[in-house]
Amino acid sequence: MKSVLGRLRTDVFVTLDKKDLELKFKMLDCYKTQGERAFMNKDYIYDIARTRGIQIGKKYAEAYEAIRVVI
Repeated sequence: MKSVLGRLRTDVFVTLDKKDLELKFKMLDCYKTQGERAFMNKDYIYDIARTRGIQIGKKYAEAYEAIRVVI
């Protein structure tokens, strides 16, 4: 099934911990020219990680849309 209206289907979740988020923030700091974009805001990223974590009963997570899974 394809994404509806360009929205991400959350098929796959990866749990994160606080250390993962801190490393992600450090890496995002390397993209200075993208800093003004809403999705680069650290509060936004933190809130999304918390929201995804709540969806799977964890503290933090990232969600992805599975286009093709090969096992």
